[in-house]
Amino acid sequence: MASALPYDLIHTHDWLVAKTGIALKHRWKTPLITTIHATERGRHQGHLPSETSWQIDKLEGQSCFESWNVIACSTFMQHELQNYFGVPESKTVIIPNGINIAEMTRCAEGQRTLLRQRYAPDNERLLLYVGRIVHEKGLHVLIRAMPRILADYPNTRLLVVGKNGEKYWPLAYELNVEKSINFLGFVSDDERDCLYAIVDAAIFPSLYEPFGIVALEAMAAGASVVASSVGGLAEVVHHKENGLTIYPNDPMSIVWAVNQLFSHPTADEERRHRAQVEVEEKYAWRHIAKSTAALYNQVVRERRNTEWE
Repeated sequence: MASALPYDLIHTHDWLVAKTGIALKHRWKTPLITTIHATERGRHQGHLPSETSWQIDKLEGQSCFESWNVIACSTFMQHELQNYFGVPESKTVIIPNGINIAEMTRCAEGQRTLLRQRYAPDNERLLLYVGRIVHEKGLHVLIRAMPRILADYPNTRLLVVGKNGEKYWPLAYELNVEKSINFLGFVSDDERDCLYAIVDAAIFPSLYEPFGIVALEAMAAGASVVASSVGGLAEVVHHKENGLTIYPNDPMSIVWAVNQLFSHPTADEERRHRAQVEVEEKYAWRHIAKSTAALYNQVVRERRNTEWE
C-alpha cells in the first residue's frame, strides 16, 4: 500500500508502537514524529524499578533519537526529554493536549440536581478527585488532609472517581474519615462532567504530572481547581489566577487551599470564570489541530529538501 500511495510521515505515541514506527521509517525512508506523553523514569520519580521499566526507558530514548521531531505536551516534558535522553530543544515541539469544551459543559440542570441530592443531601460541601488510583497521582495525600479539613468544615465530603479506589479504604479507616469519603469507582464521561459542575472544588494532588488534562476538563466544566505545582499541572493552573496550586506531598497545603476556597467565594468565582476563558483560548482542539498540521507541513517540506541514503 505504501508503494502505491507513499506516506508523507509517520506519527507514533509513546513507546508502545516505537519499534513499528522506527522499522517503517527506515523501510519507507519516511520521517517519524513521536509524541511523548510521559516517561517511565518520570513516573517513578527518576528511578527504573524493574527490567520492564528499563526496556520501556530504552524504547523511549530510541524513539526520540529516531524521530525527525518529538512532540512534548508541556515545557516540563521538553526538559524531561532533554535531561533523560539528550533530546535537543530544537528538535522538540511543544503542543499541549486539547479538550472538547462543548462536551464538558453539557450537563443538564436536572442531572446536576439529582447528583447533588445523591451526594450532598444535607447540603454538604463536595470535593472531587478524578484520576488513576496510583501513587504518583497523590490521592493518599488528599485523604491525609481530610481529618483537618473536616475539623474546620465538618459538613464536607470527598468523592473519588477512579478504578480500584477502594484500595485506600484502610487509610480512610485509619484516619477515621471513611464516613466522609465516597469511592465511586469508574463513572461515565457524562457523570464525570456533571460531577465537575456540582462540586465545590476538584483537587489534583499529583506527585508527577506531565500535563494534567483532568485539570483542564475540570476548568472547562466550571469547577474550582486545586492542583499540585508539579510538571505540566503548574503550566496549566496558575496560582490565584485560574485556580490554586499546592505543594506536592503536603496534606497541610491542601488544607490551606480548601480554606481559601471556602473562605473567599468571590475570589473563587473570579478564578473559575478566568479558567474557562483560558481553556477556550488555549486548549480547544481547533488550536491543537492547527499547531499539529503546521508541524506536519514543516516536516514534509524539510523531507523534500533532504537526501536520504
